[in-house]
Amino acid sequence: ALFAMSRGIEATFGASGDPRNVMVLRGGSPAELNSTVGLETLQIAERTAGVRRDAQGQPLAAGELIVIAELPRKGETLGANVTLRGVTPQAFALRPNLKIIAGVPFTPGLQKLVAGKGAATQFEGLEVGKIVRLRGADWIVVGLFESGDSFDSEIWADAATAQTAWGRNNLFSTVLVGLDSPESLETFQAALKADPRVNVEVKRQTDYFTEQTQATTRGIRLLGTVVAVIM
Repeated sequence: ALFAMSRGIEATFGASGDPRNVMVLRGGSPAELNSTVGLETLQIAERTAGVRRDAQGQPLAAGELIVIAELPRKGETLGANVTLRGVTPQAFALRPNLKIIAGVPFTPGLQKLVAGKGAATQFEGLEVGKIVRLRGADWIVVGLFESGDSFDSEIWADAATAQTAWGRNNLFSTVLVGLDSPESLETFQAALKADPRVNVEVKRQTDYFTEQTQATTRGIRLLGTVVAVIM
């Protein structure tokens, strides 16, 4: 059971990435939650060589802010941590597997949010049409989404609105960029490293999620081995 849990975590996080997507984090930051990059980083990244463009010719680059919000779990009254991801519009285009399954997408500039299917089953008040209290303000749940990966456990809102609510004006945690091909990583990475205006680390999205699961799964596998030896 423990080994199955470990494999399940690896499979869930492994499915969260796209080999054509790269994450731009602050230099030396091990995770999105510890990273802070400015609006200038987003603007520089979307103009860098190797960036994929959508049908309208716009660069596929999204600024994303990761913060921790509190909501009670189902059947409980005490608050528990839930990840809120504030995103700019291209975040959806960079995750084509993410689909709105109920309601509608949120409206930029308003305190509206969409909840992942997993988050909606864990936390109170994440049904479409409900109002939840976050950072001392009311937020309306306007939609539910499903992606089949780790993003299902998050709630998403407009980046600018989340920045204002959490006092992070013009600051993101990471910039997600779609490349022309997986082979464009080295060119893109070298261009940003050579730019003196930014101090960043560029990781392929799939590699990032693999790294994030290693510490957790290592501990579970160790515990599973101990249990197996005792048995």
